[in-house]
Amino acid sequence: MATAAHLPETHQAGWQLVSHWLEAQQRRIGAPAVLFTDELRIGSDGLLDTFTRGTTHFSLRSAGPPTPGPVLAYRPTFKALRAAQRMATSAICVWELGDTPIRGWAGQVGAIDLTTGLPTPADQAVQEHLDDLVFAGNNGYADKPGLRDARRILTELHDLGLPTDTIPSSLAAHTDLSTEAIKRIAALLTSLPRPPLQPYQADLDQL
Repeated sequence: MATAAHLPETHQAGWQLVSHWLEAQQRRIGAPAVLFTDELRIGSDGLLDTFTRGTTHFSLRSAGPPTPGPVLAYRPTFKALRAAQRMATSAICVWELGDTPIRGWAGQVGAIDLTTGLPTPADQAVQEHLDDLVFAGNNGYADKPGLRDARRILTELHDLGLPTDTIPSSLAAHTDLSTEAIKRIAALLTSLPRPPLQPYQADLDQL
C-alpha cells in the first residue's frame, strides 16, 4: 500500500487513510500494527504517537522479528523499505519520502494507492527493460559486463523518453538485488543527459 502527502491538508487526509487501513488490517489479521522507520527518533506526528519504541516501533538499528500484524513503513529509504518488507508477513503500507519516490516499487508489487483505492499501474515500457536490468545486476553492477549492460539498458530507456526515475524504486521490489546495487543504478541515472522538455513543460518552467 502506498500514500504520500506534502501540503498540510493532504497530510492530515493521508493520516486518516492510513489509520483506517491499519485498523481494518488489525481486525482482519488479529494482530497489532507495527511502525518501521530508518531511525527511532522521528518526532511526533499523527499516528506515530500510538507506537511504542521497542514494542511496536522498530528501525534499521533495532529491527524486530517478522510480525503477523500490518506494518507501516514511514518515509523509508530503499534500505528501510527492504527491511520493512522482510518484517511484514501479512500487509505493508508505505508513506513515501519525497526524496525516495516509491511509485516504481508500488507498480511492481501491485500496491493499492490509498488516495484512489486503485492498484498502482506498472509502466509497461519500463517493465520490458526491467528484467534485463535485473539480470545484469547479478553482481551488483560492480563488474565491467554488468555495468556495461546497465548503461546500455538505461540509455535505451532514456532514448525512448521513458520515465527512468521509477527504475531505482522498481528495483527495490526485487529482493535479490542489494541496496548498494540500487544506489549504483541511481548514480548511473544522474549521469545520463536529461531528455528535452515537452513544450508545455517548458512553458510551466517559465512561470
